[in-house]
Amino acid sequence: MKLGLFFTLDQADAGPVVRGKGGRPIRKVSASPALEPPPPPPTDATLTLDLRVEKPDIVLVENMEDVDTDAIVFHVSFKESAKSV
Repeated sequence: MKLGLFFTLDQADAGPVVRGKGGRPIRKVSASPALEPPPPPPTDATLTLDLRVEKPDIVLVENMEDVDTDAIVFHVSFKESAKSV
């Protein structure tokens, strides 16, 4: 018994078998029905974004190599809330 026939014996009732080049079995498969696209997500969803940034200290230095240089330090905080329907 050939190895190819061993694997096709159990599938004899699965559909018609056509012999191709060299007598190898080729199984015809019917086209499956088209898959339906997934339904769109619900449109009544609400998105709420709360953003808070604390202490983004910004330092502007005139000369990094000199210890007695002038500098400006900015202390900033930011809070924002957004809601999308």
